[in-house]
Amino acid sequence: MNTLRFSLLTAWITWALAGCGGGGDATSSPTAPPVQTTVNWQVTQDPPGWSVLSAQSAAMDPTRLHQAYQQAAGLPSCFAMLVARRGALVAEAYFAGKTQQDLLQLRSVTKTLLGALTGIAIERQELQSVQQPLSELMPARYLQLLSDKADIRLWHLLTMTSGLDWDESTAAGYNNWVLAAEPVLYVLQRPQSSAAGSRFNYNSGASDLISVALQQQTGWPVADYARQFLFAPLGISQWTWETFADGHNNGSAGLSLNARDLTKLGVVLTQGRWQQQQLIPAYWLTDASTAQVQLQRTLGPMQLHGYGYLWWIGQLAGQQVRVAWGHGGQFVILAPDLDLVVTILQNHQNVTATQEQHAIALAELVLQAAL
Repeated sequence: MNTLRFSLLTAWITWALAGCGGGGDATSSPTAPPVQTTVNWQVTQDPPGWSVLSAQSAAMDPTRLHQAYQQAAGLPSCFAMLVARRGALVAEAYFAGKTQQDLLQLRSVTKTLLGALTGIAIERQELQSVQQPLSELMPARYLQLLSDKADIRLWHLLTMTSGLDWDESTAAGYNNWVLAAEPVLYVLQRPQSSAAGSRFNYNSGASDLISVALQQQTGWPVADYARQFLFAPLGISQWTWETFADGHNNGSAGLSLNARDLTKLGVVLTQGRWQQQQLIPAYWLTDASTAQVQLQRTLGPMQLHGYGYLWWIGQLAGQQVRVAWGHGGQFVILAPDLDLVVTILQNHQNVTATQEQHAIALAELVLQAAL
C-alpha cells in the first residue's frame, strides 16, 4: 500500500487532558512508588480462550516481574496490570477492588482500536485507501460543511494532522465537543487553522469522524463492526461503547473492556493474528506502526518520537515500542521484537501526571524482564 508520510520540521503538539492520551506534564523520570503489600501475579487458572505461560517458560525474569507487580501495588491509581508474551498470558494482578470481569474505561486507547477497524474496512474494500477525501466518506447531510475542507483525507484523521482549529489542552477542550448537542457538527464547523498535513495537533473530535465515516461506508456502527470482525473471533462478549445521540459510537474515547480482553487485542495488534487466524492485515499494521509524523515527547523513561495511525511510536528499555495511550494512564504497550504486550489500566478520574510516569516505569521493568 502506498502511504503518504510527512516529516514535520517543527513539533506542533497539543497534549490532551480529558478523553485523549498525552495529558499533563511528563518531562521528569519518577522514582518507584513504595511497596505496600505482596501481590500474587502468577496466573493460577487458565483464562477462557487463552493459553498461559509461566515466567520461566516465557523466558522472563520472575524476579523483575515480581518487582514490577509489588511496585504496582503501591500505585494508588492502578486498577490492573497484565503481561502477555508469545500470544500467552504470563502475569496479571488487579488492584483497588477491581477484578478480571470489570469493564474498565479505555479512554483514547479506543482510538487505536478504531484505527485497526479502519484497516479491516480497507482490506474488505469498504474503504478505498487512507487517501480518500473525507468528503467522500461522510453522510450527505454534512457535505456543505466540508466544502472548505476538501483537502482533508482519511490519512489526516489517522495522524492528527487535519488542520482543524482545535485546542484540547484543557478538559474543556474535550468536554465542549463531547457534550455538544451534535458533536459531529461541532467538529465540522471548526475552521481550518492550518493546511491539512502541515501540523500535528491532537484532536479527539477529528478522530471520531472516522467512526462516522466507517458507519456510513460499512453500514455498521463501529461497535457492531468490531463485534463481527474483531471481538467475536477473539471470544470477546462483554463490552460497552458510548453512543452519541445521532447513533454513532464515540470513536475517540468511548470503549470499555475488561483487562484480559484488552490484552488479547494487544496480542492481535502485534501481529494481526489470533491463534493462526489473520484478523488485521499485516500491511496495515506495518503502516500503522510507522511514524507517519515526527515528534518528540518524554513520558517517564519512555521516549516518543512519532505518531502512526492512532499509535504513539517510541522507545522504552532500549526497545522499539508502539503505545495506545488513554487519558488517566491507560496504556497498551507493544514491544514487537520481544513479542510482548503490557497492559496497564488506571483510575482516569483520579490520576496525576506523575502516576502516569510511574506506570511507564513499571512497564520498563516488565520489558527488562524479557531481555
